[in-house]
Amino acid sequence: MKPIAINGRFLTQPVTGVQRHARELVLTLDAMLASGELQRPAQPVELLVPPAVRERPRLQYIQPRRGGRFSGHLWEQLSLHSGCRGKVLFTPCGGAPLLHRDHVFVVPDAAVFSTPDAYTRAYRSWYRWHNRRAGKISGLRLITVSEFSRNELARYLKLDPASIAVIPLGHEHLLNAEPRPEVLQKLQLSPGEYVLAVGSANPNKNFKGLLQAFSILRQRHPDETKRMRLVIAGSVGDRIFAEAVGQQENVVQTGYVTDGELRALYENAACFVFPSFYEGFGLPLLEAMALGCPAVSSNAASLPALGEGAALFFDPHSAEQMANAIAQVLTDPVFRTELSEQGRLRAIQFRWRETARQTWEILLAASGS
Repeated sequence: MKPIAINGRFLTQPVTGVQRHARELVLTLDAMLASGELQRPAQPVELLVPPAVRERPRLQYIQPRRGGRFSGHLWEQLSLHSGCRGKVLFTPCGGAPLLHRDHVFVVPDAAVFSTPDAYTRAYRSWYRWHNRRAGKISGLRLITVSEFSRNELARYLKLDPASIAVIPLGHEHLLNAEPRPEVLQKLQLSPGEYVLAVGSANPNKNFKGLLQAFSILRQRHPDETKRMRLVIAGSVGDRIFAEAVGQQENVVQTGYVTDGELRALYENAACFVFPSFYEGFGLPLLEAMALGCPAVSSNAASLPALGEGAALFFDPHSAEQMANAIAQVLTDPVFRTELSEQGRLRAIQFRWRETARQTWEILLAASGS
């Protein structure tokens, strides 16, 4: 039986969707291994991290080990490969070291193939080449996060869909965070008087379309939206993306927010809007549903399956449809309450513990347990 190691490069990166997935999955695996809920392997599980990390997670069972002379891709491709020889390596996000054969690798979507213009040339060129090469490694086991992503990856990487495991994400991370409602005062917001969107500046997030829809909404419903603001939570300065969201009246860009602040923003919003053109999973939609924030969502990619029966959908290419969907939620309190209740029920089906359990089964099988 081979020992198991985890690629901890995500600890050097800002927390967006894929890093959130990696972080919560590793923390949940650690807690379940420490409690004995998951079968423990004969040898210790290591979390291999570069010399410089943003955070040091508090782990009870998994053993962090720092090492290597490089950072970024060089650390991942060279130092990490050297440090995990003879082990099964699990990469929960980012890049797989292509020299390593015993590997379980999470690829959340095929966006660099489907929507290449959403990324800088350097970023998309690297990951398109990398993921194609990784897909040819005979010992690699691939995991993704939705049926939509499985079909996309199978098509672009020329793989049998049955060879790709689908393990959805969970939602408990924000439920476990203490809400910080003082963020509303800091941003000069009032409960129920803002529409919330969450995401980075990737053009796939379609914030330009959302800005157009919000302008249409205010023009057509001046009384209901006189004090309404649009809040976009998340960083808009990420260098890997090709464009950023511009400034507009009655639009608040929060920048980075803590989990407690984000929870308070969800819980006090009039509704949540997810206008994306492309999502491999759609974690902000799941977060909104889990916290009872009425959700209005694009009908593209993975989102209809995630929000089935619990969100109001629209065509992301139509600012008019988006504006009408938001207006329906804002002006119909009965419908708004129904969406909130259905969202909570839907979110219960997605838990980090189940994500961890299914992932661990694949890791144990790869190690020979």
